[in-house]
Amino acid sequence: APFYSVHAGSAMNAGPEELGKPLAHRAHREVDRAYAVFVENVKSLAAYAGRKGLAFLIENHVVARFNLIDGQNRFLFASTAEEMLRLVDDVRSAHLGLLLDVGHLNVTAASLGFDRGKCIEAVAPHIKAFHLSENDGTADQNLAVRLDSWFLGILREFRDTIAVIESYRLEPAEIHACMAAVERALG
Repeated sequence: APFYSVHAGSAMNAGPEELGKPLAHRAHREVDRAYAVFVENVKSLAAYAGRKGLAFLIENHVVARFNLIDGQNRFLFASTAEEMLRLVDDVRSAHLGLLLDVGHLNVTAASLGFDRGKCIEAVAPHIKAFHLSENDGTADQNLAVRLDSWFLGILREFRDTIAVIESYRLEPAEIHACMAAVERALG
């Protein structure tokens, strides 16, 4: 594999069974300290990946409206272009890149009110892989990629970038339809 990837960190204490549910009540008060620990761990893991000849990728967090505190994301890291670029700048490693989950991006953009395309444009130099799925903008639903999926036109700019269809509970014919939509978009 050319890379290893993990989700971005957060300032909360939650178990795997709680993910995708309201977590604002779990937000930790020491967000700056949690971010500093996250950065130090990413530095260490990126250096280790580099020694192994791999890239180390961070997947952007999803921020749903139900996790906003006073209309803001206060505890999930690397969710917006600014946060992803801050992480890249703080880590400063040639081995660090981004795995951009377009489903996460769609929900976060709807929740925080920013332009998805401008976000991708801002972080484009750091994108090394994609997770592709659809949703209704309210939650990360991992629905099938469609011929009219909003992100397909953008993929043309990333022809040599790894793209993983991350849709769940699909029948074989639906998986093939997702693949065909991506292949058609790449032309």
